[in-house]
Amino acid sequence: MPVLSQTSRYALHALIVIARSSGQANVRVIAEETSIPMNYLGKILHVLGRRGLLRSSRGVGGGFWLARPPQQIPLIEIIEAFEDRQFFARCLLGSESCPEGRPCAAHALWAPIVEQTRQFFEATTLADLLAEGQALEALAGPARLPSGSELSIDGVEW
Repeated sequence: MPVLSQTSRYALHALIVIARSSGQANVRVIAEETSIPMNYLGKILHVLGRRGLLRSSRGVGGGFWLARPPQQIPLIEIIEAFEDRQFFARCLLGSESCPEGRPCAAHALWAPIVEQTRQFFEATTLADLLAEGQALEALAGPARLPSGSELSIDGVEW
C-alpha cells in the first residue's frame, strides 16, 4: 500500500483541526493542537489554500477555514497536493514504474491493492474522518478514560 508522506499526514491533521474548530482556526492554534512546526505548517496551509481547499484572512481575528464543507473534500485532493504524480504507480519492488509490457514479479498481486487504496482516498472525505473521530470520542468518553488522559490516534487527539 502506498505510504503517505509526513507532509500529507500533517495536512490531514491540520484540516481535521480546522474542520473541528466550527469556523476558523489560526496557525498558532493548529500548530499547538497538531505539534506541527509553525513554519512548516504555514507552508502546508499555503499550498492547501492555493489548491482551493482553504480560505484565509490576515490580521487580528484572521485565520484559516475550509473553502468547502468537509463532506465535499475527498482525501485524494489533500494528498495530491503533496505526493508526487507517481504515488499510485510506484513499484513494490522499487522500480521507477511497472510498465504493462514488463511488469515486476509482484505487479499482478500489488496492483489491486494500490487500486483499492486509490479508491479509498477518492471515496473517503474529510467529513468521514471527523465522524470516525467523534464516534471514537463517544466510545472513549470521560468515564472510560482515566482523569487527564486523552485519546490519540496517529498523533491526532480526539
